[in-house]
Amino acid sequence: HPEKVQNLIHSQMESLHQRRGGYSAPQAAPSADVTAQLERLEGLLDRGTITPEEFEAQKRRLLES
Repeated sequence: HPEKVQNLIHSQMESLHQRRGGYSAPQAAPSADVTAQLERLEGLLDRGTITPEEFEAQKRRLLES
């Protein structure tokens, strides 16, 4: 399921980018993006779509980037 989660994250990021019309957000935005992605992952975890291990792996990846 990690691939499924990664694809979902990329899809969400691309969708957000398209809604912004390609606008480059201010420097503070990356941490806001990470926060939003973590919240989405938490929602997936709460719904049982991903396992706690998948959540932790994706969280670690986001926080290290």
